[in-house]
Order: sequence, then structure tokens, then C-alpha cells
Amino acid sequence: MSLTIQQIILDAKRLAGRLKERETEADALLTETQTAYRQIHTMKQYKEEVDTLNEASRERPRGALIASIERESRLMRDVQRENGELRAALEDHRRALDLVMSKYRQHTEKR
Repeated sequence: MSLTIQQIILDAKRLAGRLKERETEADALLTETQTAYRQIHTMKQYKEEVDTLNEASRERPRGALIASIERESRLMRDVQRENGELRAALEDHRRALDLVMSKYRQHTEKR
């Protein structure tokens, strides 16, 4: 009788191990499914945006679209140039502030 109980215990352990493996496999499949769902959702959003752009392009003449894109491109270049100038000005101000602070520290240390 004890041999039968040992066999039952071993079978239960083996079944528990298989169940754990299957649960791990199910989790992996669930993760893959969620990833695929996100990709499909992203593709649908992309398609909707492309459809919207295509619809807008049909409503406006091609020349107007090109002119609009060129204006936007010029504005982007202007903004990028201005950002560069602002970064340079910020760096100059930082250096000036560092110099003023170092002079102030030297002055306060002498007192």
C-alpha cells in the first residue's frame, strides 16, 4: 500500500511539474499575443493617419502641399538655428555666472 502512495506522490509531483511548464508556456504565448496585438493596433493607427493625410492631400492641390511643406521646412530650420543661438547664449551666460561667482568667492575668502 505504501508503494502505491509513493507512486501517487511521484505522479502528483510529475503532474505538478508538467502543469508548471504548461503555465510557463501559456504565459509566453500570452506575452507574444499581447505584443502582436500592440503591433496590430500600431499598424491600424498608422493606416488611419496615412488615410487622413491622403484625404487631406486630395483636397489640396499638389503645389499648395509642396509650398506648405517648404514653408514648414524653412520654419523648422529657423527654429533649429534659433535653438543653436540660444544654446550658445546660455553657455555664455553660464560662463559669465561662473566667473562672477568665482570672483565673489575669492572676495569673500579674503575678508
